[in-house]
Amino acid sequence: MKKQIYTVLALALCLGAFAQEKPGVGINTKRVDKSAILDVVAEKKGVLIPRIALNDVTVFGLDGDSKKESMLVYNEKGTAAKGFYYWTNNTTTPAESKWELITSESVLNQKIDEVKNYVDTEIKKITNIVDGANLSYLVAFNPTGGANGKGEFSYLVPDGNGGYTQKAITFAELIALSETKTFMKAEMHKIKDPNDETGKTEVEVVKAYYYFNEDAVNAWLIAGNDIKDINDPVKGIPFTSGFKIDVVGTVSSNLEQVFNDNRKFIDKFITKSEGNVFAEVVNNEVKLYYIDKTNGKTEVNFNTFETKTNIQKTIVDASGKEGTYTDATLGTLKEGQILFKYKSEELDANQQPVNYYLNITEEVKNSFNHQDIKDELNRYLTQGGNVYYGEITTGDGKFVLYHLIDNGDGTFTKKPIDISENIIETIKTNDKVTELINEKTKVVVTTETNVPTGEVINGYTVYKGTAEILVNHADGYDSELAANTYVVTKPMKFVVDDATKKGSWVENKADKFGRLLKASVLDKNGQVLFTTVTDVTSPGDNQFRFAFGVGNSYYPLPNDKYEVVFEYLGATKQ
Repeated sequence: MKKQIYTVLALALCLGAFAQEKPGVGINTKRVDKSAILDVVAEKKGVLIPRIALNDVTVFGLDGDSKKESMLVYNEKGTAAKGFYYWTNNTTTPAESKWELITSESVLNQKIDEVKNYVDTEIKKITNIVDGANLSYLVAFNPTGGANGKGEFSYLVPDGNGGYTQKAITFAELIALSETKTFMKAEMHKIKDPNDETGKTEVEVVKAYYYFNEDAVNAWLIAGNDIKDINDPVKGIPFTSGFKIDVVGTVSSNLEQVFNDNRKFIDKFITKSEGNVFAEVVNNEVKLYYIDKTNGKTEVNFNTFETKTNIQKTIVDASGKEGTYTDATLGTLKEGQILFKYKSEELDANQQPVNYYLNITEEVKNSFNHQDIKDELNRYLTQGGNVYYGEITTGDGKFVLYHLIDNGDGTFTKKPIDISENIIETIKTNDKVTELINEKTKVVVTTETNVPTGEVINGYTVYKGTAEILVNHADGYDSELAANTYVVTKPMKFVVDDATKKGSWVENKADKFGRLLKASVLDKNGQVLFTTVTDVTSPGDNQFRFAFGVGNSYYPLPNDKYEVVFEYLGATKQ
């Protein structure tokens, strides 16, 4: 039997993203076959797809774990059979998805032989007991067997002589195997005895309860333990095998309910215990009381703790001595004055707080009479520190910002102010300024102008431009520009008129097209199709043409008009 192997390499090797109805990708050929998504031309070379180590056909195992159906690999070093594998998804049972081997005739013959040997071996296990096969796992049921004729289970056990004996399974054994083995166990720990005021003795109390289910107990028994030792502190089943029942935590989480259920007792305890302080509402007023030694109720009077404070002022005379302190008064009030009122703890004859006032406006005005303040204000207003705008050198016509430096002899020196840091900070924080700068400095690229990007590479200016290109071939598609068509370049430079201080773009006739750096091809809707081109040629005179692709790989486009955005180096070194 012969089996031809057909593999679809287009999806694995395609270098461009194209819909099926568009031309495919060509490697070493610009004329891609119309029916091919990938057209590879070579005389003495083949195509290699990824070679991996596949050990388990049920594990996808590739980066990304996409489990994409039809994914193709070649198992080169794994334990699975060598060959090409493709991934298949089982939509009904996803867990059964796996790698399928693309089988050749030799592999198929090998699998048939393996199946024949497996079947022969299994038949011998069933029909030929004397060969020594251990069939004790085979259990049979006779519906009319047993002591009462209502059915009996039996199984085969070795008889020690190379044969097997049939042994019945009683229902007592079955029930014993299913018998439950669950129990509870308390975990104890020691705490300080609450009844021992010295705190020297300890008592043992329950820390938590643990429940052990059948699985936990059976696992412990299977490990070789004896059921009689299950509660032994050393040999017994560990607490980690059980489920913790946190009684203390349960009580804590329901503490609010405990208090609500015992409110009367707690209220009585609070209001009858010596030294406790509690509040009561008397005549719509909240008052505090405490329990004295005789269990009597005594009111807490905060007036006994009251302090009496007030504010007074004085003026220091010329000799530096304090005058007499007097109460601050409001004086004559005027519009706009700032006043502070302080209510002291001291009470007047009507049992109302005594008010003290601070007239901040008058106090600040009075402080200006202080000689030190007068001197400081005079120095600040008349000496260096103020900012001025004018000429540093009289008559030079150069107006700048400057401040005065006190020379100490009654003269001052004008020093220019460096405002560069302020400008930088303004640019950082004021978006309006940034927007204006961007508007003034933005580079506008058109089909008629190629403007400098601001980059210079090894002394050559980098220009950026855009142009319309045409693809036109008798086949309806092509991998390069239409015959005898070129992209025309026009290097520009920005020139400022000294008289008007206005700038404009003019052609830089001192430079021309040198080398293409990069190009992006866009469709009519502005969608980027390619960001790489190849086979760039230039006949001179600021022209060039190219093919679509990378190296020897070509990407055809249907006949149409497209846009290309490109960057290139000038030919003249600056």
